[in-house]
Amino acid sequence: MSDVPLISVVIPTYNRAHCIADAIDSVLRQDPPPYEVIVVDDGSVDETVGILAQYGDRITCLYQPNAGVSAARNLGIKHASGDWLTFLDSDDLWTEERMSVLVSDLLGIGDANVVAHVADLNFTGSNYSKRLFELRNWTSDECASIHIGDWLQRALSGVSPCSAAVRRDIAIDVGGFPANLAIGEDIYFFAAVSLMGSAIFNDAVVAEARRFEEDHVAVVDLFRRDPIEAYLTRDRLFVLLSDLSLSGQQRDTVNKLRSGNLLRLANAEASTGVGNHRRTLLETIRVHPKFIRPLLRAIPPFLIGRKGYQAVLRQNGFTRVGDR
Repeated sequence: MSDVPLISVVIPTYNRAHCIADAIDSVLRQDPPPYEVIVVDDGSVDETVGILAQYGDRITCLYQPNAGVSAARNLGIKHASGDWLTFLDSDDLWTEERMSVLVSDLLGIGDANVVAHVADLNFTGSNYSKRLFELRNWTSDECASIHIGDWLQRALSGVSPCSAAVRRDIAIDVGGFPANLAIGEDIYFFAAVSLMGSAIFNDAVVAEARRFEEDHVAVVDLFRRDPIEAYLTRDRLFVLLSDLSLSGQQRDTVNKLRSGNLLRLANAEASTGVGNHRRTLLETIRVHPKFIRPLLRAIPPFLIGRKGYQAVLRQNGFTRVGDR
């Protein structure tokens, strides 16, 4: 690349009148500026529409009946005309360096088949601030920007759309974000993208993912409200992932994660009395690429129920969704 790449920004929003202007302003302040800013209103019923109108032709506004964040992002992808896509949720912010960091790295790609760029961001709330790369243990002392060929494992552990960029043709080729997943849609999207080429990971903080007191995070809400449905939805994610063109090692990685998720599902079934937790336990053994390890994990819960689950989950450090 000899010229500055054309970068489109897609911002989905739904009833975010209290913060959408902050998000848009953080994008419009960028130097260099993005090629276009597309805001997709997912059926807001508050004052969001009026706030968007105030920006005039500085942004492109699209409207759709409420269909969820994936459908909103996909509509933005469909209408984008830049070479690269970036994303920002309407309650989050870009730092002043977001575009300069991205453009600098993209200009240095050369002939490499780079399909994505992932930078760091801060998760902030009323009493916390945590960096994505630290949470994922992606920090490196070697250099700020590294080139990774097979980055599926990183995609599975969680890439934030707000600090990522993807080639538009690749986003279209993988079908965008799956609208039929209530949670994990971003994991599937970036996993599918990772199979199409390499990525640049840069530890510069380029975004702030803010959580307001009144906010409800979809994945957290679902696990609290209906853990069985949450783990079943997460299992559907792993089934979708297994349909991708994976290498043998990559498939083993996905199946290990699926086995761990099924163990958590079995625990939820045993705790609530809904479903056949022993049948789910057998499934944890079947899908795992090994045999002995999942078998040993399944024996205590199979024999003594909830106390067995507690012991196994604690012993294996299963404290997060998707643990192996």
